[in-house]
Amino acid sequence: MEPSNTTLALLRSLQGKPFPVSVHGISMNPTLWQGDEVLVQRFSSYTPGDILVYDYGKEGLLIHRFLYLKHGLYHCRGDNTVRIERIAHKRIIGKVLSFSDGRPLPACPEHIWKETK
Repeated sequence: MEPSNTTLALLRSLQGKPFPVSVHGISMNPTLWQGDEVLVQRFSSYTPGDILVYDYGKEGLLIHRFLYLKHGLYHCRGDNTVRIERIAHKRIIGKVLSFSDGRPLPACPEHIWKETK
């Protein structure tokens, strides 16, 4: 039996070094696109605006933006979605550092912060 993508990502994150993750879906458009490859690294804490990779149960890995911390849960959502996920720190694999080819991430779209206030 082969390990799942979530298990592999978790194991790679525990090494403490950046590792590549491929983007699937449209929930982070226009910041990230289907087929983009990003570098991810685990940290002990995260800052609102960070793009996090986390285990979302049966949906697998999600790559969404960290909006705010409330009652010990990280509230995240895709730049192109309305659903907010509430994530425990232990489910976070890491944060997106850059594209794998070294390009920096684009700035957070302004509408993200206007809609969360």
